[in-house]
Amino acid sequence: MRLQWLEPAKIAELIADEHPQMQAVFLAYLEPDIASDVLSRLPEDSMDDLLYRLANLSEIHPSMMEEVQALLNGFLSETVQQSSTTVDGTQHAGEIINRLQSNQSQKVLTDLKAQDPELVSRLESQMYNFDILVRQSEATLERLVEDADQEMLAIALKGADEALLDKIFATMPKRAAQYLREAMEGKGRVRLSAVEEARKELVNLLRQLADDGEVELALFSEPVVE
Repeated sequence: MRLQWLEPAKIAELIADEHPQMQAVFLAYLEPDIASDVLSRLPEDSMDDLLYRLANLSEIHPSMMEEVQALLNGFLSETVQQSSTTVDGTQHAGEIINRLQSNQSQKVLTDLKAQDPELVSRLESQMYNFDILVRQSEATLERLVEDADQEMLAIALKGADEALLDKIFATMPKRAAQYLREAMEGKGRVRLSAVEEARKELVNLLRQLADDGEVELALFSEPVVE
């Protein structure tokens, strides 16, 4: 199925006039984040019915699969002549590399760097961005905060998501967390470029700690067992 390569708006357009059961089948083939985006573009009063049908799907008859494929082929043959579909290949490649074994990912990046250093720079920016901090374990964040310059940390956390702030503050003694909060508030408005530079420095510190074997770096969300 080639649905993953279509933009959610195009998928919603594709299935808008189809029977609800066919729409549910299409949703079943999408990743949850894409499926939710598509669902939000369909009539709101049909959401309950579509989710009910989707939740009750246990198998898809071959005849319906043929209908889905025929519909998709027809749609693609029309749209391919009208406009292109935007694909963030760098993001997809980065996410794939993040899921490789450490020795495999390092070899891939080394080989790619020999071919295209600029590409590897873009990939690493995608793989090692500020957003990965929220995926880290409490132990990793605790060590990062201990080693980070507190001035730099206060700037890097300006405007950060509450989920990340809560995780970081939870790793600190109450007095230290309060001090950091006050330091962040005391800085008032900070230039975006300064925040971005501090965040880059913080992520580089995390990478260095991981390279030194001091912390375990989580590059993607992975199910865990307590």
